[in-house]
Amino acid sequence: MMRALTLVRAAARVTVWLFAGLLSLVAVWFAANRLLDESPHPERLAFVGTSSDQVPDSQNVAVGILGLTAPEGSDFVSYGGQVKALYMTQTPWSQIQDMVTGPNALRPSVGSDQTICWLDPDQPIWKGCLPFDQAPMVLEQNKRLLERLKALRRLDGFSGFFNYYNEAYLLLLRLSVAEMHLALRERNYEAAYRKWRDQYGFVKGNLRGPDVWVGKAIGLVAFGTTLPFLESLLLATPEIARTHAPELLELLRPEGMEAFNPGGIARAEYWLLNNSLESLPDDTPLGTDRLHWLAYHLGQRNRILNRYSVFAPEYAAALRLPWAEMEIESSRLREKYLYPSAGDFLIDPFGSLYLATFIDSQLGIREMPRQMHVTDGKLRLATLVVRIINERITDDDISRFLASVGPELQDPFTGTPMRWDPKDRKIYFPDPSDKCIVGAFFRVPVLDQPKSASPATLNTRAC
Repeated sequence: MMRALTLVRAAARVTVWLFAGLLSLVAVWFAANRLLDESPHPERLAFVGTSSDQVPDSQNVAVGILGLTAPEGSDFVSYGGQVKALYMTQTPWSQIQDMVTGPNALRPSVGSDQTICWLDPDQPIWKGCLPFDQAPMVLEQNKRLLERLKALRRLDGFSGFFNYYNEAYLLLLRLSVAEMHLALRERNYEAAYRKWRDQYGFVKGNLRGPDVWVGKAIGLVAFGTTLPFLESLLLATPEIARTHAPELLELLRPEGMEAFNPGGIARAEYWLLNNSLESLPDDTPLGTDRLHWLAYHLGQRNRILNRYSVFAPEYAAALRLPWAEMEIESSRLREKYLYPSAGDFLIDPFGSLYLATFIDSQLGIREMPRQMHVTDGKLRLATLVVRIINERITDDDISRFLASVGPELQDPFTGTPMRWDPKDRKIYFPDPSDKCIVGAFFRVPVLDQPKSASPATLNTRAC
């Protein structure tokens, strides 16, 4: 009995010592984990220090968008800066929403579903959408908000290093397009053109600013809301393309992926990663993202950011490549950066895993670069139509004309000439994933003849 008790006590002492030793090792590892963190690499400081990214809040369109619904009588850009500050300090969502959509906010009088069909009033009315004859009344109700939207054009630039926006923005852009259609119906073609030109230049300029992927998605929607009006205008009066030919060709000039600032995307995503390591939305290990919690508390912040800043320039360079080459380069970057080395994992396991997850999310974004190529293709199509009008290309010669232009005006995915459908009077390129579906098109007006009625629907099949 005494022997058994002695053995139990000995085992208990060994267990206590082992547990104490384990705790000591954990404490030493934790201390070493912090002490072994790197200093910021010079390459990282050079990568994130681009002065063109810096726009003061008082002159930043992205900040002004946050404040669009500021209470009546307030400085809405300054108010947007206050909203941004709340986001940056992880203020509860309900408090932020109260500033943006609460009882004191200047909110739109209509919803998105009620106005989306106004982008093309000649089409059948969608379920829940208001008849276009209500547009003048709705525009008057939202006059102050539309004035704020247009005032944003006077700011210096767009810099969106944050992952949020004001939902009123896209709705107001849609109402502004409704203004263009009203001018078009009144045959005030020059006024319609000026309204389109000013908004188009605004949304295109915003797409060029540095921004995270979420912001780029919003920017593409804003651009897609605005560009199609030019087609309606040219169908109504092709002469606009001749009157404003130099300006239009410059406005529509395709610039490839550089128009979307791949370097600015990589830098904005860097700051998104940096901010995630400086604060937590909910400081608890029971949250939905435990890896984030572990990386925040136990990861080596400089090591994480140094390694992302090595990946980011290569990632930006991959985004600039033609579509097929970008796919190949993305696979190479995945092999090179997605899996942490044994040394990194031993020294900083949670930070290494968190970084790998972040890089994986970047390389997993496929639809956004694809839509950027589609958007670039739409600019090529619009440019071609303006040239067809100015060079008075006949229907019989359109296919030959499309085959004669340089690669900068060809299919952005295949590098082959754009296609011509004389029945629907559209030039187009096929969807890269299905050659029998139209990826994007632009209708060609009938030259030197009265405008024909717009078809209610267009054939979107390519074969």
